[in-house]
Amino acid sequence: MLDEPTVGLDVESVIAVRKLIKRLAESGRAIVLTSHNMTDIETPADRIYLIGNGRIHYRGSVSDVKKYAAVPDSASLADAYLAIAPTLKRKLG
Repeated sequence: MLDEPTVGLDVESVIAVRKLIKRLAESGRAIVLTSHNMTDIETPADRIYLIGNGRIHYRGSVSDVKKYAAVPDSASLADAYLAIAPTLKRKLG
């Protein structure tokens, strides 16, 4: 379980952490990673859960999230999140 693993790190350390996460994932290990930084999540993620108020509001692959958000495949995960954030906020009331 990694909670915000790159917060407060310098650029070189962020790169090292991302490489470590990638190596662990490629070795077949399950990694649970929470982050507000979509860049930390986008590359290594098999599945993404969008959570608010303790509830899962959406789950799927990175490409599923982009389809749900109606953004191009070339868009970043952050762009997809921004496209669906108003809908999620309405759900949360």
